[in-house]
Amino acid sequence: MRKLFYFIFVSFLFSCTDEVTFGDLLDIRQSRDFWVSDGSDEVTFVLTFNEDAKEELIKVEAEITNGTFVDSESNKITIKPIRDIKKNLKAMVTVKSSTVNLDSEVEFNINQYIYKATITSNPSIPANLVLKTLGFSIDNNFEEAFPIDAVLTNNEDKNVSKGNNVIFKDFLSDGTSGDGKFTKVISSSDHASIAKTTYFAGQISGNQKILIKAILLDENGLETTIEDSIEILVTEAN
Repeated sequence: MRKLFYFIFVSFLFSCTDEVTFGDLLDIRQSRDFWVSDGSDEVTFVLTFNEDAKEELIKVEAEITNGTFVDSESNKITIKPIRDIKKNLKAMVTVKSSTVNLDSEVEFNINQYIYKATITSNPSIPANLVLKTLGFSIDNNFEEAFPIDAVLTNNEDKNVSKGNNVIFKDFLSDGTSGDGKFTKVISSSDHASIAKTTYFAGQISGNQKILIKAILLDENGLETTIEDSIEILVTEAN
């Protein structure tokens, strides 16, 4: 549903003065007042000025908290209204969510007149987890670092909200602990929806496989059914 804001004041038209006043009609249309914190969801604002307004006298600046402007990939932008084919003076700007699940505020400064709009943030919920590595073998006896990324996505294959927690585990072929070491653990997903760790195989014999598993935790720290695993071959360190 499109949300329409009206600013209606009583005064002279732009064409009747050498200065821009705010006693004129200005419509700001907001495509919607919510989005998902997946780092890509968008909301568009359309500013329509009085038909007699003089574009050379109008200065529009905008700023967003917890988001970016699509055209600039920054949180601030200067907007220049233009005439459309019907001679209407308009400005359009699109903003994009971050992966931080906090509400965003868009502030428009139109010739020092301030208008603020809020975009309510909804979480991007994990639905999938995929482990990514640079190889599939590792030396034993804690000799070789093995970087591992756990990539989370939602049910639309987009980023999830920042701060989802993952636990890493290792197992031998018989299901017992692999007794390896996870270091540099970043268990909470970052802005790119990735949790990270570096694995070292322990003092076990070579020529066997270890199963590395990553499991998404819920808000209470309990394991969910969202997980992934990979097998790596343990080799003898030279």
